[in-house]
Parts: sequence; C-alpha cells; structure tokens
Amino acid sequence: MIDFTGVEISKEREEKRPNGKEYAEFALGPVPQGYGYTLANSLRRVLLSSIPGYSITGVRINDLTHEFTTIPGIKENVLDIVLRLKKIRFKVKGQEDMYILMLEVNGKTGEIKAKDITLPGEVEVINKDYVIATVTDKSTSFTMEATLERGIGYKPADDSLRDEIGRIPVDAVFSPVTLVSFEVVPARKGGKADYDKVIMKVETDGGVTPEDALVEALGILSDFYKVLVDTPVLKAKKSQEESEKVKAKKSKANTTEKISETKIETLGFSAGLENKLKEVGVKTLADLAGMTREQILAIPGVGNKALENIEKILSKLGVELK
Repeated sequence: MIDFTGVEISKEREEKRPNGKEYAEFALGPVPQGYGYTLANSLRRVLLSSIPGYSITGVRINDLTHEFTTIPGIKENVLDIVLRLKKIRFKVKGQEDMYILMLEVNGKTGEIKAKDITLPGEVEVINKDYVIATVTDKSTSFTMEATLERGIGYKPADDSLRDEIGRIPVDAVFSPVTLVSFEVVPARKGGKADYDKVIMKVETDGGVTPEDALVEALGILSDFYKVLVDTPVLKAKKSQEESEKVKAKKSKANTTEKISETKIETLGFSAGLENKLKEVGVKTLADLAGMTREQILAIPGVGNKALENIEKILSKLGVELK
C-alpha cells in the first residue's frame, strides 16, 4: 500500500509586489515518487481556474445606451473606459455575491482613478491608482454605477443585461490568482531518498492571499475526489468490501473461540498419544496449536509418526503448528 503519511506544507517565502499583488512559495512533501507531478499539476489547474473572486460585470455611464460613443470633455471613448474597468481589482471582506459601486466627478479636470470610486464598507480597491478616464473640461460631468459580482474564472459580457436601459455589460475576469508555477525536486523520508517535494509558486492580485488560495484549491480537490469515491458503483464496492471484512473478522473470532474450547479428547488421537499430551499440560486444541514441532517431538514417547498423525488431524480442522 502506498504510504502518504508525513506530508507537510510550509511557506518558504512571501512578498508584496507592485499594485498590491502578493507572492508566496510553498513546499509540499514528501510524497511518493511520481506523485509530485500529480499533486502539482492538479493544484495548478484548480488555482488558475476555480478560485472565486470579484469583478465588475456591468456599468451605467452618464445614462448612455451603448459603449460605441464618446463623452464630451472625456479623453477616452466609452469603450476604452469599459475595457479599463475589467482591470480594476478588488478585495472583499464580506460574503455578498453582488455590490453596487458609485463614481461621480463634477467641476474638475484630470485623471479619474480607481480610488475615486465610492465603495461599500466591505469592499476595497487594490490598484487604487489605476486610471479609469481623464477629464479635459471642467464643465464635464461624469457619473458611473457599476455592478461588482462574485464568480469563478472568466465570464463574457452578458448581452441580456442590455435590456436594462443604459446598462453596458462588461467581460469579467474573476480569478484572483495571476500566476502559478511549480518545481518537483527529490526529497527524503527517513532513510529513503526516492520521494518528491513540490515547490509551488503562487501570485495573486491581492484579492486573496496565496495561502488562502492554496487552502481553497486543496479543499476543492478534496471535495471533487470525495464525490467520485461516493458514486453508486464505488460506494457499493466499498460497502461490499467492508461487509466482507466484518464477516472475516467474525469468522476468525469464532475460529479462535472454537480452538480454545475444543478439548483434546475430541480430536480422535489414540489413547496413548492423548495421555502423553495431557502429561505435559496439553488439554485443548489451542494448547496443541501453540506448540512447535520440536516441542512436540521433545515429549517422551512421541515420535515422527505421532507428529504426522497430529498434523494430519489438525490440518482437517484448518489449524497449523507453529
């Protein structure tokens, strides 16, 4: 049976990177040889595709009906602004699936940045200095209402949202994990050197920590494999195996009890052999089964022929000498 005991996870390095990004390196192991790549590849796929995050999925800008237009006094066209909204990253402490974000700029010129967005108390912008648009005319009014949603992976713009007047759908990139790489290196376990250790490198946008992302990924994999094990076919097989083990255990217990209770008089030995065995304290089948061939031959008056007779009778009962 493959031994998976002794596997540990440790954080080897961590650092904060520009624009709020977070980076960490983890060591996972030791695992049996070959399982390093099995573990690392599955974790990498889950980290990049299945960790939930938040992204803007829709926006209203100055009551415009579509994004293929311009706003007087704004340097960027509306499509450019919508594309920029995709790159604003958020850290959310709450558990809500959706939040409404507001932005209003009046009577000033210059850059409108992500930090200018009015946020709910549970929401924080990570890349605060990211530029959304540039106002070139002080008389320009710029208003925005954006929908921030929780999701997984990538979600293309939902054109059904256009049914709401002035609502412009936005492609959403939810994943907070921006980079995952790994290296599998040799490792030792006790006196053996044929084990693997995985060095996993994880970078996030700051929406979650690399450690939290790794824990989430391990939980997803665990739930996935548990579902497979609990499928009807495997569950029935597992139930059958457990039932057979219980039967075997009961059978063994019954056999042990039977051996301990069986008197030597009932085994069919000759009167002479029976008396010789009793003289040395052998009274039950259990006493006899606990002896070695050498011990039996050491009994006065018991020779090879008598030993063969004993073994023949014991064999019929499913018992062997030590």
